[in-house]
Amino acid sequence: MTHALKSLRRFIKLVWLLGPLMLLPASLKAQGYMTGQVISPSGKPAAYATVRVCPYSGGGGLPCSPLSSLYSDLALTQPIANPYTTDQYGNFSVAAASTTYILQVTVSGAVYSYLYTVGAGAAGTGFPITLGSTSIASGSTTTALAGLTVNGVTLSAAGAATQYLDKTGHYSTPAGAGVASLNTLTGALTIACGTGLNCVTGGSTITISLGTAFAITSFTGGWTVPVGAAVVNPSFAATYSVTPASASITNTDSISSPTNLTTPFTSGTITGTFVKTSPATTTFTLSATQGSTLTATQTGNWAWEIFGGYGAAGATSTVNASGTTAVLSNFTVLPRLQIGAETIGEPLGPFTGLAGQNIYLLLTGGSHTFTSAGLPAAFNAPLTVSFVNADGASVTMYLYQSTNALYGNYTIVVAS
Repeated sequence: MTHALKSLRRFIKLVWLLGPLMLLPASLKAQGYMTGQVISPSGKPAAYATVRVCPYSGGGGLPCSPLSSLYSDLALTQPIANPYTTDQYGNFSVAAASTTYILQVTVSGAVYSYLYTVGAGAAGTGFPITLGSTSIASGSTTTALAGLTVNGVTLSAAGAATQYLDKTGHYSTPAGAGVASLNTLTGALTIACGTGLNCVTGGSTITISLGTAFAITSFTGGWTVPVGAAVVNPSFAATYSVTPASASITNTDSISSPTNLTTPFTSGTITGTFVKTSPATTTFTLSATQGSTLTATQTGNWAWEIFGGYGAAGATSTVNASGTTAVLSNFTVLPRLQIGAETIGEPLGPFTGLAGQNIYLLLTGGSHTFTSAGLPAAFNAPLTVSFVNADGASVTMYLYQSTNALYGNYTIVVAS
């Protein structure tokens, strides 16, 4: 027996043995009787299942046709309905002319097919097999497979053990290391492992996975600047564990948003000017895709500056900005301490000065108290200052002067 026919017989046997629904072997009580019990996928008798009977020679399809004549008596004088319904225990018993039939059993909407030969002494093996209009006897060669219809597909030609059968009914031989046909694709086909992918072959299985989990490993380009400062055409940079297929940057100001990056998607410039006239934040989001889409964020921040340092006593509320410093009325120059308002508990300094000088603090809050080295630090009531920073932004600030002249190094802590 040929390899192809052996495979066909093994397939039929596997369908009988492993299918989700099992028909128990029929008892040949008498010539012309077709009896058995339908067992459901759960292993219980299939009550009131539908049994459809069609001739095996010249019949077929799903549902099968034409319908065969069924009877309740061996003399075949009492016709009964076809399709037939099992009893509450899944049993069926009908009489029919001696031949081979297709039994199609429907349970819970699923249809299962079974071959049944009626006749005294019949082996019930299902041979000769007739599918569609082609009959193949036991021992037939593979050349007889041409024209055979299997599951609604007619084989276009004979096949061999070294060939593959696709879903269109064509046999083909693999070319080189590739597959000759895959679904409706033909020709020399190979599976190539792209950049960043792992391809592992085991038996007849090819497992394709990402060689390294995709991640955004860095995203930089944010800033913190004084209120009123303009940031023009900011640039951003990114790195990844695997080069993405695409990437873009959006921002909450909707300026040139989104900006689509180009391969290798590691840098990009946002065309436009970003500026704020009061403390604010603009968020920039990098979205990168490689199988999945990941995001990372950077922020552009605008905040008020604060200043502090030693100087001669007696400065008034007239304060002017000069670059990154604040110049008092007595020409004392206070360096910028930070961009961002002071917070409770924050240390300011250390300040280093000469004997007879005072410490000045130009802050955004007007009701602070201070400590130094854990002890109260005395400051005069603050003077209200209308301050215009070097970027032209106006803000009300408060100028504090230490009550006493000091000398040496001091760190002042904002206590309240």
